[in-house]
Parts: sequence; C-alpha cells; structure tokens
Amino acid sequence: MWKLLPVAGPARGKEPFRLLTGVEYVVGRKNCGILIEGDQSISRNHAVLTANFSVTYLVCH
Repeated sequence: MWKLLPVAGPARGKEPFRLLTGVEYVVGRKNCGILIEGDQSISRNHAVLTANFSVTYLVCH
C-alpha cells in the first residue's frame, strides 16, 4: 500500500490518501476517488494515478 500525503494547499496536514497497487484513482474536485476540495486550480477530473510497484520491505539507514 502507498500513501499520498497532502503537503500544500487546503488539504495540508489532513489524513493521507491510501493507494492500493493496480487500482486507478481519479484525482479532482468532484466525484473522484481522491477529492481535492477548495482548490480552483484543480479541475473536476484532474488526473489518474495508478500505483503499480509494491515494496515488500524497505531498509532505511
């Protein structure tokens, strides 16, 4: 599972969006899987995201 973290704009500091691999998510202002409210620079159906790589474990140093 991947997380998409809002770091700017009205969604900053809110809960991350959780993305499953192989699923298409529409990003936009209305009727979308990833809803971005209050930002007129985002179109109603702005983009489609698909996470297609799954990390089974990650080592950070």
